[in-house]
Amino acid sequence: MRPTTPAGTNNRADYFAIFPNFKTKAMKAETTYPEVLHFDPSHPACETPASADLFPDLLQLSTNHRHRGRVATVLVESCGNGVQHREVSIDPLAWAECVQSPNFRACYDLSMAKLALQEALAGH
Repeated sequence: MRPTTPAGTNNRADYFAIFPNFKTKAMKAETTYPEVLHFDPSHPACETPASADLFPDLLQLSTNHRHRGRVATVLVESCGNGVQHREVSIDPLAWAECVQSPNFRACYDLSMAKLALQEALAGH
């Protein structure tokens, strides 16, 4: 027997009326989330060796927002208790721009060190 909605029907419209935050996989692809920038777009990529803005600040993540670093974007999707979906995406054009910068190696190394520190702090 198929599960029914709390209203006692198998009507999809009833289900979405009762659970407005429920999304199917097809619906998730259409969902847009507010974007939070973790870098200054008015400055070029890896402008200085201390830019360290390739990745978003993981300590500042909030759910249901796209947190965008210079090359990576993180989305933590939640509706209710717990996390339903995590997503990391890379912008290949931004990465190519960063790699061309003379300060890339220093910016990359500092970005990775910053990620390691954020991970260590998140565990405490």
